[in-house]
Order: sequence, then C-alpha cells, then structure tokens
Amino acid sequence: SRIFLREQLALHFDLDDRTIRNKVAELANYVPVLSLSDKKGYRVLSFDENTPIEELVKMHEEMQHQINEFRSRIDNLKARMKPLVAMQKVIEKKLNN
Repeated sequence: SRIFLREQLALHFDLDDRTIRNKVAELANYVPVLSLSDKKGYRVLSFDENTPIEELVKMHEEMQHQINEFRSRIDNLKARMKPLVAMQKVIEKKLNN
C-alpha cells in the first residue's frame, strides 16, 4: 500500500484539487483506492505474499468501511431520485396527452 496526499499530487502534477480528485476516482475504477479518513489523501492498496497478516486485516477492515460508505451513498441517491422520477412520469403523462 502507498499513501498519496492530495496536496503532494497537486504540486507534483501541477493540477488543481478537483482534477486530482477526478483522476483518482478514475483510477479507482481499476485499482483499489481508499480515501484517508482525514480527506487529505488516498491509499492505493496492494499486497503480496510477504504482507503481514496484521496489515491484511487492517486493509480488509478499511475496505469494508469504504464499501459500507458506498452502499450508504447509493441508498441516499436512490431515495433522492424517487421524487424526481415520480415528477418526471407526471410530466411525461401531461406531454403525451
């Protein structure tokens, strides 16, 4: 695992914070990336046969926490989407009459 602070990434690549966040989000589609709890950086996860069990346990717990956060966000987005979909259906019905 390696930790990358957003500030360091921005300076190294000469990119603004939003661009860094977007690039990391894109990277996270291909490799496991965790946001640090202080929101100041990221941890790119990796391991090999020499990784201590304690580190694997820690990584597993951190991944589970991130997965739980994602599930909570998905639930919140679904709830917010319901009234939009309902109104869209009403409008579509009016437009088709």
